[in-house]
Amino acid sequence: MPIFFTTDESNDWRLRFERALGAYEIIGGTWGIFALLRVAPVVSHAVVVGVDHAGMMLWTAAAVLFLVLAMAGVLTISGHRAGLRLSIVSQVLQLFWFSAGGWTFVFSGGLFAGAVLQDMTIRASYGWSVHVEVGTNSAGFFLGANVVPAAMLMFLAMRRRQIANDGDSRSAPS
Repeated sequence: MPIFFTTDESNDWRLRFERALGAYEIIGGTWGIFALLRVAPVVSHAVVVGVDHAGMMLWTAAAVLFLVLAMAGVLTISGHRAGLRLSIVSQVLQLFWFSAGGWTFVFSGGLFAGAVLQDMTIRASYGWSVHVEVGTNSAGFFLGANVVPAAMLMFLAMRRRQIANDGDSRSAPS
């Protein structure tokens, strides 16, 4: 039985929040895919010319991350157990950003708010971004933490615990 249909009215806010989280993930994933499609001709031209195979690999990795994000939203809204699992994975991947020793990882599929440590300065960072950056062309060091996925992860952990305690059946087997 899908998670959004229950006779227990006390869980109503959790179900609405779960549905909103799914919609948020669909929007972020879809927006990211559209952003990637805008740069696809540039990336494909660079690969054909033989300039940038790493760019194509980054583009593919970004596409996979945004597709997983959108799929997590679809599965969460439809009530599948896999939706919560993919949502947890998607939110964990957005939790921290870093660049050190020439390696960089940044993934944001929507709202972000947090702190960034760069050049011995801590600054607040917030806004909306669909952004993937993975690679080795980074100079310097920064470390960032995003509190938006942290809050969502707390909700998802609470929801998983509630489902385990209530014996709530999901549409897909584990």
